[in-house]
Amino acid sequence: MPREPAAADPIQPLRMAAIRERLGQHVSSDQLIKIALDAVLAGIDSPALVQLAGLGRKEEPEARELFGLACDELGLAPTLPADPAAARWELTGWLERTNVAWHAFAGGTSTGTKGSEGGTITLDEEHPDGARITLEQGGQTAPWAITCGVYGLMVHTRFFADRPTAEAEYEAMKPALHAVVSQLSAADPAGPGYLASNFVDRFPT
Repeated sequence: MPREPAAADPIQPLRMAAIRERLGQHVSSDQLIKIALDAVLAGIDSPALVQLAGLGRKEEPEARELFGLACDELGLAPTLPADPAAARWELTGWLERTNVAWHAFAGGTSTGTKGSEGGTITLDEEHPDGARITLEQGGQTAPWAITCGVYGLMVHTRFFADRPTAEAEYEAMKPALHAVVSQLSAADPAGPGYLASNFVDRFPT
């Protein structure tokens, strides 16, 4: 059963949209306007954010530029290294500093037990808004496997030949899973199906 979502931080959907944009995911103009409007109504204030929240349908082409300005005004757009891999890790660290409370699943008692792919679980974490990610070694299909899911929405498994790649992808997937559950909590107009398929497309089997 899904857990109840944690109390919403009014600036969190803005942060998540900024991260999604930086990671190369498309956030539509109407989504940006809705996120800005919700933030303004929740008491978040910056000149560009207020402008963005007030855009009409014919003004949607202005949304992306105003969103970038609002991120600068609110300090949501850190300077990133030029190297794409380094930038991805910087974004991961930035996301973790926003108090994303991943914790050991079942108090860590699952580590060392048999996983869903028949291997031994080496890492197993849960997100308080209803997601889980597990890394296991020595499964039936490949030397390493990552199984993740959002409760009530999706389960997805990936396979790897070596430990360093598997562990790097495990860490890269955590902020993306957080983005999914955060957008679900924020009632993202794109809908659960889009969020799940977009995640799977980014992290193929």
